[in-house]
Amino acid sequence: MTTHRGGGAPDLKVVKGRGRGRTRSVGPDATLPVNPEAEAMAIGATLDWPAAAEWIPLLDPEDFDKPAHQLIWDVIRYELHARGRAVTTVAVDAELSARGQLTEVGGQAYILNLKERAQYLPAERDYARIVFERARDRALIRMSTEGAHYGYNSLEVEAAMLSLQAQIAEWQNRARAFSGESHTPGVLASEVEKSAIDWLWRGRLAYGKLSIVDGDPGMGKGLLGIDITARLTTGRAMPDEEPRARREPCSVILVTPEDEPNDTIVPRLEAAGADLARVRILNTITTDAVGLNEASERPVTFPRDLPYLEQAIEAMNARFVIIDPIMACLDAEVETKNDQKVRSALAPLKQLVARRQVACLVMRHLNKSGGDKAMYRGGGSIAFTGLARVAMLLAEHPDDDTQVALAVVKSNIATRKLATLGFTITTEYEDGAPHIVWAREEVLYSADALLGAKRSDERRDYLVVFQRNAADGVAEMTPHDVALALDVPPDKESRVRRMLRKMIEAGELRQPRPGYYAL
Repeated sequence: MTTHRGGGAPDLKVVKGRGRGRTRSVGPDATLPVNPEAEAMAIGATLDWPAAAEWIPLLDPEDFDKPAHQLIWDVIRYELHARGRAVTTVAVDAELSARGQLTEVGGQAYILNLKERAQYLPAERDYARIVFERARDRALIRMSTEGAHYGYNSLEVEAAMLSLQAQIAEWQNRARAFSGESHTPGVLASEVEKSAIDWLWRGRLAYGKLSIVDGDPGMGKGLLGIDITARLTTGRAMPDEEPRARREPCSVILVTPEDEPNDTIVPRLEAAGADLARVRILNTITTDAVGLNEASERPVTFPRDLPYLEQAIEAMNARFVIIDPIMACLDAEVETKNDQKVRSALAPLKQLVARRQVACLVMRHLNKSGGDKAMYRGGGSIAFTGLARVAMLLAEHPDDDTQVALAVVKSNIATRKLATLGFTITTEYEDGAPHIVWAREEVLYSADALLGAKRSDERRDYLVVFQRNAADGVAEMTPHDVALALDVPPDKESRVRRMLRKMIEAGELRQPRPGYYAL
């Protein structure tokens, strides 16, 4: 084959006559930009020409408008080039014959004609670029049509914009490849600027991160959110901080669609001592009714309404967001038991939280499985817990049915194990609005132990022994120590060892060193 000579880009004009098959109608007066001559030249230039391997990966079969060219390019790129085989006229013929598609593309004569037409091209890569540009132009027209369609449906326009942005970014990356600009995905670790975790509530709530609290109905999840809101809007210390500690007051966004603002949310905020002027309740979205000159309201859901949440955060300069419960705030099509669906739905929320550097706490009910591992007790997919950087549990105190315990289930960002806190729910004010009163002493139960404490009186007795010894300064106990505390005869100590091993497996106890057990 004669060597291709360098030269300027070919100036191939798009012929718009429909009768010659060079354009395709997209409307009464509109046509799609195509260039079949450039497509033919780009294909022919690859045949029996090893240097073409440099730009073959830059084009997809879908970039070609003519169906025959799509079939041929699919063979060139994926059957030959991607497998390290030479792109030759004979090889293309053979692959198309094996597929039963040789006749569809015009037979061997058509492929030979493509090679002969492109044999003396001065700048073969430029023809590939023209194919790409026409494909990009057609995609832009299609995306514009889609955008116009969604513009008439306000319920879908935000999701459509995200999709269009992703498509445009993909075309931009491909354009850089054609221009010779290399773009390697990701970032070098050496170029990342390190930063420390910025805590709103140390160990539990961090700016730019998601946290989650699981608990049965009636355990005070909503009141917990109200109490935190009151502390943040007034600058008061968090429950486990020095009471005299102060922070700069900040604004909070509440997304609590199951509670009415007038008779539930606001009275509770007042009972907790919140600054109401720093709290914005975002339970509904006001939209224009289609075809009517009036407004309508609908419940807020995510990820569809994330732009409204971001607008509220910006307007209030908020630093904290509560979504309670998360299941009631997800779009109807989100399958909450499907790991992939949940991650796709929450990923935009996670990105928004990171971008705006707000702390976000979502609430979730427990499932009814009755298991003792707190990690798996939250309703729906475990992806909720996986995406959250800190996961917490609210459960009834095993030794005091008037008290609720707040325990950390897992943390991907805290450097130390956090204590379990306790609180009671009171209604001491005249209007009867409940609020939280935090206990001074820590609760000596882990999250798993809280769930498993009531499984049997025997395990409950074991835990009480460890709690009493810990209170007396004895953190670790041997099986013999436990047997003595429970008045178990020496010949029955093997039973104590078996029970201790079961409690280790259940996460109720830990083994700091061989032969010793502790909470």
